[in-house]
Amino acid sequence: MAIENLLVRASQLTGAYGNTGHPPERVDVAAIAAGHCALINIELELFIRFCYVKQGERFIHLSGNSQIPQGVFTPWGSKGALTRTESDTIRTYLLRIRDPHKLFFYVGRRWYVDTFTYPDLASALAWLTKYKITADRWLQFSKTNLFRLPKADKNG
Repeated sequence: MAIENLLVRASQLTGAYGNTGHPPERVDVAAIAAGHCALINIELELFIRFCYVKQGERFIHLSGNSQIPQGVFTPWGSKGALTRTESDTIRTYLLRIRDPHKLFFYVGRRWYVDTFTYPDLASALAWLTKYKITADRWLQFSKTNLFRLPKADKNG
């Protein structure tokens, strides 16, 4: 069952306005965005755990310069558990983070993991906690009109 269908059914069973008092279309859009964000954040956490697997002092899934090698699945790549919209949104979000010490950064058509600033799994997961994608960020970065909040009515 698609996440959109699940949320529509849930709003029919519990009442469209819920505890927030928002109109149904705003509640539904924010709830759908929250579902996408939960999936994206889980995928990012799993990917961070994958990248930080070590053998001795060496990261076994990264090249010597902390580059993510070609052929390694990334959550923002074209193949994987995320939809095209989710992948595009997370890629755009990662590129636009304003922190000079991003965990994931893009240079010369290659993605890297900043293992110098974040040398262990705990520090990388702390970065993720700080920069988790939220429903507001999803709505800001999503490129599809399906997930944007409707414009307010001029009369009300």
